[in-house]
Amino acid sequence: MALAWVIGAAANAPYLELWPRADWQSLVPAIGMLVASVLAVFALTMPNPLSLGAKRGFDPDHPGAAGFVRHPLLWAMLVWSISHLLLNGDLSHVMTFGLFALLSGGRMAMLDRRSRRALGDGVWQQLASKTSNIPLASLAQGCARDCHQR
Repeated sequence: MALAWVIGAAANAPYLELWPRADWQSLVPAIGMLVASVLAVFALTMPNPLSLGAKRGFDPDHPGAAGFVRHPLLWAMLVWSISHLLLNGDLSHVMTFGLFALLSGGRMAMLDRRSRRALGDGVWQQLASKTSNIPLASLAQGCARDCHQR
């Protein structure tokens, strides 16, 4: 409910254009929302003790969605906010979606620090070894590790 109020307030704020709208910009949230929806489903259906979502049933050797990105729900929110920020080039929307992007990015770092402190450094390293905050980075590193071990 609060989210709807914030977005409604941004839509009804005085219009101060920062950049003109181009036709291609309509594709950005269409693609972004598809990516964000997939990430949100992963976050809500797969166990991940390092982020928001289910804590039980996580296998660090087969991390599932966490192997793609450690914080899929926060990345979904980040993709959502940035894609809408690019579409709406007025000051109120840039401020609104920019703050959502900053909150999502900052929350990732906060969750990592909190999890590391709660689990202990050794357990956190074990659980996080095949995950990354950067999408696909852990898969690329895992492939590089596996390729060098052969």
